[in-house]
Amino acid sequence: HVAVSRAKLHAVERVLGYRFRDRALRKALLPPSPACPETAAFQRLEFLGDRVLGLLLTEQLFVEYPNAPEGALSIRLSYLASGDVLALIARDSGLADAVTKDMEPEPFPDHRRVLGDCVEAALGALWSDGGTDAARRFVRKHMATHIAALTDPPQDAKTALQEWALARGLEFPKYTLLRRVGKDHGPVFEIEVRVEPGAGESVAAQASGRTKRAAEKDAAARLLERLLQRQ
Repeated sequence: HVAVSRAKLHAVERVLGYRFRDRALRKALLPPSPACPETAAFQRLEFLGDRVLGLLLTEQLFVEYPNAPEGALSIRLSYLASGDVLALIARDSGLADAVTKDMEPEPFPDHRRVLGDCVEAALGALWSDGGTDAARRFVRKHMATHIAALTDPPQDAKTALQEWALARGLEFPKYTLLRRVGKDHGPVFEIEVRVEPGAGESVAAQASGRTKRAAEKDAAARLLERLLQRQ
């Protein structure tokens, strides 16, 4: 097990393009798994990385879009920091393969969310060990194409779903908290959103997130995609 863990750690460093001075930080980057429950160290790095990501994305958006109003910048920021984009970055950068090395395919109950958490933990570790510049290099390298593609700010998924319903004379989408799991300092909310597109017909989607708002947005995006595929 020690050899496997060491191989994972070296793989993570290669993906990040950074050699950690603090070996404890490097080890804390390994995500939780059924065989290795979530650790406080990983949660702390994830917490820090979430804030680092927000700051660095805000900085880059402020520079890239000098004439964009605050609202448009906020929508772009929300999209770029979403679980879907972070999971995509984890896969495209090779981080997903590195942290799941020698594991079964899809080893986590909520694979997409955990991959997003891994990106945030990596940023927290980079910032702690190498300062802002180390974290900034990772964000600029892997977010550049996503930021450049946002010539027009993406519409918030909840707003888009609501407009879809209103355009068809339907009632507002209904959001329901299904359950809250995890510890008080790191809860995960599972949300269901439902619309009734026809008489006696009901379509729903579910998603989880570290905040109710994040879970609602992801659920809305999934439901909207499902509804558009039906058209």
